[in-house]
Amino acid sequence: MTENLQVLMSKAQVHMEGTRAYVSLEKIVPHPLFHVRDPSAAKISELAENIRTIGRVINPVQCRPLKGDLGRFELLSGWRRYHAVKQLGWKEIPFDLVDVDDRAAMLMILSENFSRKDLTPIEEA
Repeated sequence: MTENLQVLMSKAQVHMEGTRAYVSLEKIVPHPLFHVRDPSAAKISELAENIRTIGRVINPVQCRPLKGDLGRFELLSGWRRYHAVKQLGWKEIPFDLVDVDDRAAMLMILSENFSRKDLTPIEEA
């Protein structure tokens, strides 16, 4: 682990459980492209109930370091899981830290959107 990554993980208060990294929801900022979604949608509630039943989030969200804010992360993948965990009142979520540029980040977000069946007309455009 590089020194900068160690500083980032320390400032963000990331902790490990086995091989999985967890971070506080307060340290995650959704990418601006996610602003068009409604976090109160029934699908989020359904996912939250599934997560509660299982007792954990199976697939971690993917984040990159937030530019200009050491200790916070930008959410690139896992918007629904992020909001479902928030709805449950949980404080942390498992995450993978990815090192991607703006173009790759955009592709990650678009890829996740294309896998959804409930796109709004704005998201489809």
